[in-house]
Amino acid sequence: MKRASLLALIVFLALPVQAQDLPPGHPPTAPEAPLAEGDSPPPSEATPEAGEATAEDPHAGHGHAEGAHGTSAHGGSMDAVISRAFGDPVVAVAGPTQTLPPGSIRITVTLPNGQPLPNSEVALGIMRQGGDRERTPGQTDASGVLTYANLPTGQGQAYRVNVPYQGATYSSTPFQLPVDAGYDVRVEARPVTREDRSLLLVLGQTMVELRDTRFHIIQQARISNLGEPTYVFPEDGMHIDLPEGFTAFQTQAVMTDQRVEEVSGEGLRIRGSLPTGQVTLTWAFDLPVTGSEMVIPIENPFHTFQYRVLSTAQREMHLEVEGMPPAMRFEDQGRSLYGTEMQRSPEDSPFSEIRIRMLAIPGPGPARWIGSGVALAFAIGALLMLMRRGWNDGGKRSLAERKAQILLDVKTLEAEFAKGEIGEGYRRTQKAQLVRELSRILYQEERLSVATVTIDMPTTAAATAKSAKTKTA
Repeated sequence: MKRASLLALIVFLALPVQAQDLPPGHPPTAPEAPLAEGDSPPPSEATPEAGEATAEDPHAGHGHAEGAHGTSAHGGSMDAVISRAFGDPVVAVAGPTQTLPPGSIRITVTLPNGQPLPNSEVALGIMRQGGDRERTPGQTDASGVLTYANLPTGQGQAYRVNVPYQGATYSSTPFQLPVDAGYDVRVEARPVTREDRSLLLVLGQTMVELRDTRFHIIQQARISNLGEPTYVFPEDGMHIDLPEGFTAFQTQAVMTDQRVEEVSGEGLRIRGSLPTGQVTLTWAFDLPVTGSEMVIPIENPFHTFQYRVLSTAQREMHLEVEGMPPAMRFEDQGRSLYGTEMQRSPEDSPFSEIRIRMLAIPGPGPARWIGSGVALAFAIGALLMLMRRGWNDGGKRSLAERKAQILLDVKTLEAEFAKGEIGEGYRRTQKAQLVRELSRILYQEERLSVATVTIDMPTTAAATAKSAKTKTA
């Protein structure tokens, strides 16, 4: 049933777009059929098997061989279409070659039919171990070739070839140059489309975790481009609204061309491009708990095959999702979770929002109140001690204690950021507040020191005068 629904969605979404978006005269493709169950992949030897893509011939196995495999609109079997659409996008192949001297990278840019692409822009990215990054621009010649020479070899840096084309960017995976050979990189620049009908959310997932007084929400989107043209996201990005009041936005970077960026106070946007294949994007944010029951709206702009919602199962808290079956409780790696999911077919009405209802949300744990009580008792004790001492130190000790606490808060903030529990924006805001308060404390300490000197000097002068008067007498 699941496979039948997926096939129906592919036919419904992808094939009309492919027919519309391919340029006139584009040859029909016959993608290589996937391996049958139990088969072994072709050996990776110097002489590849027929149909295997290599740096020497990146078009092998990309569907331009003669003969059809079956029934798709482009001459390939539906199994081959699925394999192509749900595999990793492959637009560049790279490997060492003895035909180039060490420290050289030869980049060849072609169209899908193998025709060279002259005067194509190229950017060579250089990533060094210390974290420094550099981009060296270039342009292919009349034969679609650009060669970089005299580059550092070894493990001190990695390289990545990027080729922008009609709004898309085609990139190799990062590689290091061997000390005894050059490197050959072949990039295929494909037709592009801005029609999002070819995009399918193969699996969307939202995970809701209760963390004291906030929900930590993690979202994953496994997106596939079912069409042959590369999909280019809108220039200002595909916008997705997040629930009102969200904070601590985080995202996980990917090695491909897609970028997830925060839109302050609104949500996020996805930029870049997606060739045929799939990619998984991940982002997270926090949402303050506002009561014992909350509705969390999640916007969904994609055609969707499957969507799943999970939550932690804490005390009496329960999960409901509108339009999905009742949530089931289960164990996963020692954690108790609630979960529900749904699958879609072309006949189902589209939906643009998932509404998650959290019920019986527990209040803050007792540890928080115990901690607050201890802190209050400590503060009262400190106040009584100061009163007994008659404020002899002018408040210096209380300032020193608060300064030590601020430094501890900064250390805790950095630890939470390193664990991924808070986002960069929240960390920056909180740290700025702590630094401002620390600056005020340092200023107050400096004034107290000056005041102490000013007060002590007359006392010392008076004592000296009294001593002189006594000696004279």
